[in-house]
Amino acid sequence: MEHRASGSARGRDPLSMKIAERARQMVGLLRATQAGATAENRAQTRNVRIMLTAVSLAATQATTILVGLVTVPIALGYLGAERYGLWLSVTSVMALLRFADFGIGNGLINTLAQAHGEGNAEDSRTYVSSGFFMLLALGLVGLGVFLLLYPWVDWSAAFAVKTAVAQREAGPTMLVLIVCVAANLPAGVVQRLQVARQSEYLANAWTIAGTLVGLIGVVLCARAGASLPWLVFSATGAAVGASLCNGLFEFVRRSPELRPRVSLVSVRHARELFRVGMLFVLIQIMGIALIAGDNLILSHLMGPEFVPVYAVPFRLFQIAPLLATFVLRPMWPAYAEARARGDVGWIRATFTRSVWITLGASIPLAAVLVWAAPWILTMWVGAGTLGPTDRLLLIALGAWSVLASVGGALSMFMNGMDLVRFQAYAGAVTGVAALTLKIVLTRTLGVSGVVWGMVIAQALFMLLPAAFAIRTRLRAG
Repeated sequence: MEHRASGSARGRDPLSMKIAERARQMVGLLRATQAGATAENRAQTRNVRIMLTAVSLAATQATTILVGLVTVPIALGYLGAERYGLWLSVTSVMALLRFADFGIGNGLINTLAQAHGEGNAEDSRTYVSSGFFMLLALGLVGLGVFLLLYPWVDWSAAFAVKTAVAQREAGPTMLVLIVCVAANLPAGVVQRLQVARQSEYLANAWTIAGTLVGLIGVVLCARAGASLPWLVFSATGAAVGASLCNGLFEFVRRSPELRPRVSLVSVRHARELFRVGMLFVLIQIMGIALIAGDNLILSHLMGPEFVPVYAVPFRLFQIAPLLATFVLRPMWPAYAEARARGDVGWIRATFTRSVWITLGASIPLAAVLVWAAPWILTMWVGAGTLGPTDRLLLIALGAWSVLASVGGALSMFMNGMDLVRFQAYAGAVTGVAALTLKIVLTRTLGVSGVVWGMVIAQALFMLLPAAFAIRTRLRAG
């Protein structure tokens, strides 16, 4: 009997029970409130949330890529080359509208994370309401201006389309996109709230759902022979719909006390959101400027034929910074919350670990890419397409990928530790220095000069000052 009972216990207990127990512990940590918890429990909760968010970010990116791969042949075959090109041109406008919220969304992450860490429910409610109605006003104003200009713009000429169908669809397609962008400004507040409270994995789940629904919409539109505006509405509108559903779930079921209300809007809180947001806008502009001008510099100084020699390998070396983003981005609100609660030990340990892990992963990956890039590029774009391999360019790109990865670790720390103003000023200096060095070094070294200029400027004017500022902040506690 004892032997049978023992065997039965062994049959119930192996790996599955341990996994189930671990899952129950993780759910318990996610549901636990930080108020009154020990520093050790708070650290465990943060680490679990960081892990879940990192996994969900990777899943979101993978879903986006796969859906994009599936959508291309469907849309291209259904629309034809010109109308498909119109779709790409119209949707690329969204990249230009990334600053449409004036950085208020990023400002919300910082202010809400700090309020959450301090247990300040009143500030949390006020920031959510102020941010929501600021973004709603921006969306309505932007949409109103567009509607005033809409009848006066020759949209077919703006997008240089020639066929009658494409000319007829150009304006309505742009209108649909702008309406979706305007609607997504206030709808996106819920995602900022979830990021600030370290539950971005919920927002990512809704994003994945919206992406898949968008794919279904594209397939249905293609089968029904719908016009391009309906196709854009199906793809872009699905993302807006997912944000709206996420907002209903959050503000009705999970956090009804945070539901936006006009009565909670505060001028003081709105000013703080705008101030912090504009610093983030400056940081984003400087980050884009560091890379965006490279093609123009090469085209002007060396000729357009040299642009792909740089641009194609550059995409290959973006892998390390992209992978680092999945792990590092969830740390931003965690740092802010930990700072508000005074958990300095966790901040120091986590930051140090993030830097070493990033270095340990990015350096070997960069070394492998520098060695294997000629073979990879040959398999990817064909032998001789980019000319002879520029080994100096590959080494420069390897150095950049390591700096960009480590820079991400530093940037997330500075975001969460209220060093945003420092980042904005250092970024401005780095941008000016990088532009100067790129021009000088391109004339001297050729194509690799644009990368070496960026590497030297980032190392001297961003990473070194950032290391000093971070060391000072950690010592201050």
